[in-house]
Amino acid sequence: MKLSIKDRLIIPMLLPQTGGLIEMQLVLSIKDKVNFSAAEISKYQLKDTEFGVKWNTDNEKECDIELTQEQLQVIRNGIKKLDEEKRITADMVSTILKFQ
Repeated sequence: MKLSIKDRLIIPMLLPQTGGLIEMQLVLSIKDKVNFSAAEISKYQLKDTEFGVKWNTDNEKECDIELTQEQLQVIRNGIKKLDEEKRITADMVSTILKFQ
């Protein structure tokens, strides 16, 4: 799945914070896949600011990240729960649409 820097920053917010052991192992594996390496942090000039994470968009390209069906289901379940609780923000929408 092609994911932008923004997608990779948003996906952890879509995941459940608590759950069963297997579900939490899947959550951790998803976070490992979307996390940025030190090389990527340097390449994209990722920086924490008081308003969130900023990066240099000039050399940004989507990253191809392979997710299993089980991992995709955990993400979809997280999205469903956020939707039911009406906790989806406008910034999340483009990322969420990739999983529908």
